[in-house]
Amino acid sequence: MTSTQEELEGAASAALSEGRSPRPGGTRLGASGICADLVSVRDLLQALELAGVPLVMGDPVTARIVGCNRAFCELTGYSEAELLDRPFADLTHPDDRPRETATWVQALNGGHLEWRSEKRYVRKDGRVRWAVVRGAVIRDERGKPVRTIGVVKDITEHKQAEETRRWSEDRYRGLVEATEEVVWATTPEGLTQQHSPHWCSVTGQRPEEMLGRGWLAVVHPDDREQVMQSWTRAVEAKARYEIEYRIRAADGSYRRTQARAVPLLDAEGRVREWIGMNIDITDRRQTEERFRAAQELSLDAFVVLRAVRDAGGEIVDFLIEFANPAAGRLHCVPLEALVGRRLLDVMPDLRAEMFPRYARAVETGEPHDTEVELTAGGRRVWVRNMAVKVGDGVAVSCHDITARKQAEQALLEADRRKDEFLAMLAHELRNPLSAIQFSLSVSQMPSVPEPRRAWARSVMQRQLCQLGRMVDDLLDVSRITRGKITLQQAPLDLRDVVRQAVAAAAPLIDASKHELSLDVGARPLPVFGDTARLEQVIVNLLTNAAKYTPEGGRLWLSAGQEEAEIVVRVKDTGVGIPAEMLPRIFGLFEQAHPTLDRARGGLGLGLTLVKRLVEMHRGSVSAASEGEGRGSEFTVRLPAVEAAAEPGEAVEPASSARPRRVLVVDDNRDHAFALALLLEQAGHAIGLAHDGASALEMARSFAPDVVLLDIGLPEMDGYEVARRMRRWPGATELKIIAFTGYGQQDDLRRSREAGCDAHLVKPIAPDVLLAHIARGER
Repeated sequence: MTSTQEELEGAASAALSEGRSPRPGGTRLGASGICADLVSVRDLLQALELAGVPLVMGDPVTARIVGCNRAFCELTGYSEAELLDRPFADLTHPDDRPRETATWVQALNGGHLEWRSEKRYVRKDGRVRWAVVRGAVIRDERGKPVRTIGVVKDITEHKQAEETRRWSEDRYRGLVEATEEVVWATTPEGLTQQHSPHWCSVTGQRPEEMLGRGWLAVVHPDDREQVMQSWTRAVEAKARYEIEYRIRAADGSYRRTQARAVPLLDAEGRVREWIGMNIDITDRRQTEERFRAAQELSLDAFVVLRAVRDAGGEIVDFLIEFANPAAGRLHCVPLEALVGRRLLDVMPDLRAEMFPRYARAVETGEPHDTEVELTAGGRRVWVRNMAVKVGDGVAVSCHDITARKQAEQALLEADRRKDEFLAMLAHELRNPLSAIQFSLSVSQMPSVPEPRRAWARSVMQRQLCQLGRMVDDLLDVSRITRGKITLQQAPLDLRDVVRQAVAAAAPLIDASKHELSLDVGARPLPVFGDTARLEQVIVNLLTNAAKYTPEGGRLWLSAGQEEAEIVVRVKDTGVGIPAEMLPRIFGLFEQAHPTLDRARGGLGLGLTLVKRLVEMHRGSVSAASEGEGRGSEFTVRLPAVEAAAEPGEAVEPASSARPRRVLVVDDNRDHAFALALLLEQAGHAIGLAHDGASALEMARSFAPDVVLLDIGLPEMDGYEVARRMRRWPGATELKIIAFTGYGQQDDLRRSREAGCDAHLVKPIAPDVLLAHIARGER
């Protein structure tokens, strides 16, 4: 409403307040800003009409409208014709009618000249408008009411603004009361004028103590200056305020709080007030500190990355905000080389695979968990990489699984080599068996001449020896792997062992037309070892050299003392060893040149046995080669001892041994008869039994010097047979030899406890068996 409208309203009210009906001759206006002293009713109404001030007149008796101007019609939405003679109550909001009626009656009967009220008019279209009505009762000379006149002011917008402000205040008050946080307000200068109940509750300050800058008294002394400087800068700059500091709680402890405040500005940009909030972050900070401490101690690498975005909002990199010591160890750099730097600057290899995963986790909120091979600290490592969104970034954990991956790879490789070994084993077993089968068939043909039969027998003998060696190798590997081999060590001269090994390997070397150069020197080579096992080592090396050297090649075998070690070298002009194979040439089932033709034979066990047996003698073995086609050299080093071994007792040749009475006990009749024939040809007297009971009966009547006793007998096993024989009177001179296919350490122990003097494992060379029998006595 304009100032002219307000002046006219005032003039009308002043005229009405005199209580007289304005006459055409004029009425003097009181308390009006209008300069004219006398204004006619027509002039006043015209002026109100022009000013747009709603005016309505009524009948005091009927309370109906008898006149109004155009502004009142616009206010109510009715035409003048629709308003005339209409009760005022029809235009009044139902909730306001009782109060308006009471005001009307009081004005008529109470003698008041003027009244003022706020009410709601219901327009014709149903909408409600708020208005202030300033009315007066016009009386005649006798004081009788003859008219009522009201000047109406539309205050709808004011009421709506007031309602909005009240709702906002109520909402603010409800928010303050509902939240557990401290909400406060200050003057534009930053001074507190009203106390905050929550602040007083948290800190224990009295309301008057926090006013002005009194709240600073509960800020930790070490934080007070920084807090004040930050608040002053924000007030002066009219800028957002945010800071963390410690405040003293009501119980005397200090709590960590995060304070934030913003200025509320008027239309001209001036600060009306500051609204702020203090949030208790003590628990959150303690949790973060515990989390950081846990990450500091964690063995897994852990980093927190914040997204770096370009002008278009796209993630182009990540900033490393936190890294634990394990992350530094993983990347072989100090922590200061990680924290504060960009991820792709430190680890550019992540751009292709991991960076997109991290960006996707930030944008979608979906975590990721994967195993990936990375370059870290210049080396390739396998990690389990897990990332979860944290704010506008990710928290990443890297668990080093390199050892597990290597173990998995080793298992896969071992499984591959096992499959290859089984295939080779099947081949190596089938070939001799096939040769034996065919040779046996040839020897049984009546038409085959004796030379051919002899040849067939020699084939079967060679193939049986081959099968025996393979079984021995398999059993030796098994026993060594499980730690079941016990060395029978004594002082010895390694030259004797070398000569025996050469004699054992000579048939293969001669068959391959190789030239062997032997050099063991003239001086003893004293070591402390197991003669049989050391011979096995050198035989395996010589056999290996002979097999992998083309026909007509050269072999060298030398043995000598180098300082405190006895060194044996086996060198050849063979196929050589690829460089990548050298580190694992001694591995189980490994072969440098596995082929399908199997011309060289073998199961890939020989070198494994060499290494294990040498290490059991506290020695070492190594392989060297200049590459494929350039031969190879194996070197065995054993610790030397002070004196060489004395010559051992010579084995009495079987041909010169005196005849013995030998009882053969075996449930395999073919094996028993073959063995009996062999012993008879050696000049011994033979008795046969095929089970435990008959063995005991035969032993009483046959009175043997030696018993060759199978262990796996029906009904009564060989252990029980031996125990019963040992209980006989005069059995102390009886020699019992367990001759069986059971060769585990536990088998040897049980045969020894049962009273057996020796334990021989099938198959065994006939010469060795005859030598044991030739010694006869226990």
